[in-house]
Amino acid sequence: MTRLIATQISLAALFAGLLTMPAMAADKCYQNQKVFVPAEFKCSSNGGSGQNRFDDFSNGSCQKTDARYDDVEVEVPCPKVGKWVNATFTNKTITVRNGGRDGGTTTQTISVATSQAETCASVGLKPAKLEDKYICASGEDRPTRGTDYNKIKYKYGTWGGTWGAGVSTTVNNYTFCWASGQKKDNDATDRVVAWYCE
Repeated sequence: MTRLIATQISLAALFAGLLTMPAMAADKCYQNQKVFVPAEFKCSSNGGSGQNRFDDFSNGSCQKTDARYDDVEVEVPCPKVGKWVNATFTNKTITVRNGGRDGGTTTQTISVATSQAETCASVGLKPAKLEDKYICASGEDRPTRGTDYNKIKYKYGTWGGTWGAGVSTTVNNYTFCWASGQKKDNDATDRVVAWYCE
């Protein structure tokens, strides 16, 4: 179990104007760990000195402590806290059929979500997985937990209930977000709108 300790400042002192707000200290986390303590032999007194010294067991002045493991609280790195981040978008030019009888094609520009790595980097974070599996959100894969899940912007709208957050993606012009077992029909509401970062 990791224990989190945040630096606290006396509010009374702040209100009294006796303190100025210092730079916020980083949170510290502690964890109990087993530490080996070797056997120890100590004597509180002795008879004689130097080469003539002897340990007196008759009056209990010498004591042996067996080796053991003690629980010691040590400082450890604090766990990383992830959150949902709305995807950034970039323009992408694609080639599509023009629908004419000649079977010709034309180009068009679409707005697509940048990758998880790019979106996370835009806010100084790195790609991560919520609960070791969830990475993306879409209009059909709407997370209901994780920091800032309620700040996700569903720019393509929403549809149906929800599969929760998605666990995988595919790219077919747009980047699509899929939950486990979800039908992959490439609807607009399947497009990625947010990524999980930490």
